[in-house]
Amino acid sequence: MIDKKTPPNHPSKFSLKLLNPKYILGWIGVALLYLVSLMPFRMQMAIGRAIGRFLYILGPKRKEIARVNLEMCFPEKNQHEIEEILKENLINTGVGIIEMGIAWWSSDRKIDDLTIHYKNKEILESNEGILVLAKHTTHVEIDVRLMSRGLKMGGMYRPQKNKIINHIMINARNKYIEGAFHHKQASQTLDYVRNGKKMIYAADQDFGSKYSIFVPFFKEMASTITIPHGISQERFKVVFIKINRKKNGYEVEAKEIEPKEDQLEFLTNMNKAYTDSIIESPEQFLWVHRRFKTRPDGGDVYPIWKRREKRRQNERKSS
Repeated sequence: MIDKKTPPNHPSKFSLKLLNPKYILGWIGVALLYLVSLMPFRMQMAIGRAIGRFLYILGPKRKEIARVNLEMCFPEKNQHEIEEILKENLINTGVGIIEMGIAWWSSDRKIDDLTIHYKNKEILESNEGILVLAKHTTHVEIDVRLMSRGLKMGGMYRPQKNKIINHIMINARNKYIEGAFHHKQASQTLDYVRNGKKMIYAADQDFGSKYSIFVPFFKEMASTITIPHGISQERFKVVFIKINRKKNGYEVEAKEIEPKEDQLEFLTNMNKAYTDSIIESPEQFLWVHRRFKTRPDGGDVYPIWKRREKRRQNERKSS
């Protein structure tokens, strides 16, 4: 069991290897991101949208994944409407890059100024273990900062390929959340909740079939992780946090997922909380992830990604 008094921080120690000339562009990018983090919010958003317009032109593979997801989740929309959401989504992804800098380097005062309101925050203020469900948005980094403001929460991280970003991200998160777990430390995160702590956990992605069942996500059956239901059955709260960006900041709302004995019923309600939130601002959801990579019939709805993986396998065999 995790010591309740010892947050599981995993600081990233600075290495002289990060000063290797091959990382020079990375450091320049970080320096620019820091400078932008000092600017007024509206100027930051304008710069982010400019970056996003380039992302819409580039990255055809991820864009195709997002398009497939949108078509599956919004079958009632025509191609023009789908393309408009897709374009705005990629623009918001560019804004998300700027929002990383805001999350990492902004003062608590600025974060408070950007929080338009935090509805039902009192749900999270009790001294009990809570699984805090987060949504994968284009602004997920600042979401963590917003939802944990004034509260002691643990979080998770997935190591980034960019070593500079990885170093800064881990150390920044350790300043505004109580502790950060590696994404493969699932059992430790559950013990963290059992020890009376609050743990941020995103349950809106496809984690495969091992610990999942198929549950409606919009009008599609999607592989859905069962961990939240297991936690609720241990009499711990499961609380969904909705965060939407507006012109002058962010709206945050907490909502408890009602405990249910029936696993399918509970997870259906959980997914509905996710999809209801997504519908409010579909352009802010992270559509570039393969939400439907595990299919009930074993099929594949992402042919462009399958071709990419096959090509990479052939390259590894020939090298």
